Amino acid sequence: PGRPPSSASLLCMAQSSGPSGEAPAFTVAFQGEKGAYSEAAIFQLLGREAVRPVSFPSFDEAFAAASSRRTDLLMVPIENSLGGTIH
Repeated sequence: PGRPPSSASLLCMAQSSGPSGEAPAFTVAFQGEKGAYSEAAIFQLLGREAVRPVSFPSFDEAFAAASSRRTDLLMVPIENSLGGTIH
């Protein structure tokens, strides 16, 4: 329920420190293999310190992981510069 957090909110959460002084680790689902553009987008948005990308072979599996809360967040493209919109 409610609005999803903005990218600025996510960035603030990723940069905040937990009680032990360590940055919290967010698991972030994405479709593709390590090194995919979606993984690069995760690092660009949230940095490398507070995230653990989790790859999935399909968009359906990535969405299912986030929906069932097996991951904290989901990063998926909405447009492909070569092929247009993602359906």
